[in-house]
Amino acid sequence: MTIKKPGQLLCVLVGLLLLAGQALTQAEKSETVDLNKVVAEINGEKIFLKDIKLNIEDGEKLVGSLRKLEGLKGEELQNGIKEIEKECLVRKFKEIVEEKHVRQFGITVSEQELRERLESPFENIEMSYEDYAKKQIFLGNKIAKVLHIWVDTPEKGEVLYRKELAVKTGESAWESAKIPESVWIHYKKHYNTHEKIKESLESLTIEKIRQQGMQFWRKPVLLEKLREKVTSSINISNSELREAYDKKHPGIAYWLIDHFFHMEKGVVEQIIKEIKSGESFDKIYHRYNLWHSPKGGFERERFHSTSLREWNPSRPFPPYAKSLPDLKEGDISEIVEGHLQVRWATGKTLLRLQSVKGEKFYHFFYVREIGRRVPPTFEEIKETLRQQLLPQKKEEAYKNWIKEKMEEADIKVFDERYKEGD
Repeated sequence: MTIKKPGQLLCVLVGLLLLAGQALTQAEKSETVDLNKVVAEINGEKIFLKDIKLNIEDGEKLVGSLRKLEGLKGEELQNGIKEIEKECLVRKFKEIVEEKHVRQFGITVSEQELRERLESPFENIEMSYEDYAKKQIFLGNKIAKVLHIWVDTPEKGEVLYRKELAVKTGESAWESAKIPESVWIHYKKHYNTHEKIKESLESLTIEKIRQQGMQFWRKPVLLEKLREKVTSSINISNSELREAYDKKHPGIAYWLIDHFFHMEKGVVEQIIKEIKSGESFDKIYHRYNLWHSPKGGFERERFHSTSLREWNPSRPFPPYAKSLPDLKEGDISEIVEGHLQVRWATGKTLLRLQSVKGEKFYHFFYVREIGRRVPPTFEEIKETLRQQLLPQKKEEAYKNWIKEKMEEADIKVFDERYKEGD
């Protein structure tokens, strides 16, 4: 995990402030549920209900992975919660397996390593760690001030949150950090008395923040070392590099396609017939009203080869265009069913087609043009390919290793709700 920008440091800053109150979580929330109940064990190590239990209050704004529960009620909501708790249990199993092998391999992390990891993001920005800690103390006190008012007068506290915390209040990013609503909800949940606010947010010092930060990094650094230990023998062979080179179509600079979509499959099939018969595209667009129809549309798209998954995993082909590298100029793709996610332009007017949630369209495209370029030689890009492929291969090897260790583990699930198949 590398932090490069002050904006990312703001996220860590808010995250570390949250750490101060995480001890005040499940144990305070339920008087009727035994949170110390043992729900499972792995290799003799017990896992308690409090380790995986979700506590969702009425009207609570759901964030992150919990957004999938929005709109669910009654039995559907309970089933959704159970599935997430089962996922938490599996992650807990994985966590225990990893911790066991960290100990078995004798992997440790020194205080100096943690300090260096904590302070490394500041090497490339004009701010020392001490200055960062001072900003965190400033922000903690700012949040505490609003929380104190909220504890006594919730309505006034909410107004003050929207006025002073929910929006930027000045030019300095550090002194006017915006506190997201999800974080504000967390604060209200866990710092709901004057005593808790004073203990966690108003008692911050530079050294306390440093220790919290080092504790925050301890587990990630240990797991990084475990991954490196497990995958240290993994390498990329020349044959793998050559295979990757041959698959990347380095002689292609771009693809220019005409992308058609319509809610009625019959219409899409008819358009394909007309294109194959040599009908002009201009007539097709107007015949099916593809410029303005609420049921369908058209867009001309250019995919640059260096921007797509073959070269850059963060920029994949859209689902309807996955077959593009296998087609020639003038080819027509297969029909693909999928949701509408398109913006397209006619002249100077940019239009956005909106579809009802869950509504599906039928897509296909015509390969109008393929731009060529002189491809780099294998030797020129071999090391670049290695740098791209090695992390992927190591990640896959580590996943397989974890899967193997999980299969070897002695896992027992006692709570019927979390057993497989339930």
